[in-house]
Amino acid sequence: MLSDWILRLRALFKRTAVEREIDDELQFHFDHQVESYVARGLGRAEAVRRVRLEFGGLEQVKEEYRDALGVRLVEGFWRDLRLAVRALRATPIVTAVAVLSLALGIGANTAIFSLIDSLILRTLPVKDPGRLVLVTNTAPGVRAWSYPVWDQLRQLELFENSAAWSLRRFDLASRGETQFVNGLWTSGSFFETLGVPALIGRTFSDLDDQPSGGPDGPVAVISYGFWQRQFYGAKDIVGRTLTLDGVLFTIVGVTPRAFFGMEVGRTFDVAAPLGANRGPRR
Repeated sequence: MLSDWILRLRALFKRTAVEREIDDELQFHFDHQVESYVARGLGRAEAVRRVRLEFGGLEQVKEEYRDALGVRLVEGFWRDLRLAVRALRATPIVTAVAVLSLALGIGANTAIFSLIDSLILRTLPVKDPGRLVLVTNTAPGVRAWSYPVWDQLRQLELFENSAAWSLRRFDLASRGETQFVNGLWTSGSFFETLGVPALIGRTFSDLDDQPSGGPDGPVAVISYGFWQRQFYGAKDIVGRTLTLDGVLFTIVGVTPRAFFGMEVGRTFDVAAPLGANRGPRR
């Protein structure tokens, strides 16, 4: 297949050489056939006449040979391309409008597909996303589940495992100018339920999901992107601290690079246990 295209391109850019090769090839076969008839006892003039009748005209044979090489296909494409360029140059305004329309159409289609891909087509980067069930409150004007309601829901043996989360904008600044990041309040079983292991360190446990935190106090898990931006990918990230809304949290883990959170198209930076949100605030 590749060799065929090489021959066609050669026929396009080295047409004179290709035509000469075709002439030489046909002349060789013509002369060979004439000599064959002469060797059988025919006169040369009669041999030439008979070979011409058999060949059916050299120009016709040349055209058939060009078709076999794909020369006419390349020539036709090149001729159509030149005609199209001349037509476009003759009407520059129409050409500009057509090109602009195509550019806008392609750009709009690309943007729409990117939006649909991020909101609908792309699945959550978790283990077995098809097994997840979302339980939410759809009543108009009613906020999401309160913590007491969640506490009752997780005690029901309806599912193999359950988890809760809530979107939050955390303020990292301990003093002075505010610095907001995308955050998540999550239950201790959040990462385990999703099947998302820690890239570095660990994720939350039920012990972390209580007021004032577990044995390590208030802890946090950060995303891969936040780890790179805020801490420049420091290897000793586990054990470092950061302030969330005035409360000191200890970083215990970093999520895998592919995990962006629970909403397609929206990434999170820091996750903290729901229970810690019920502890004393400063």
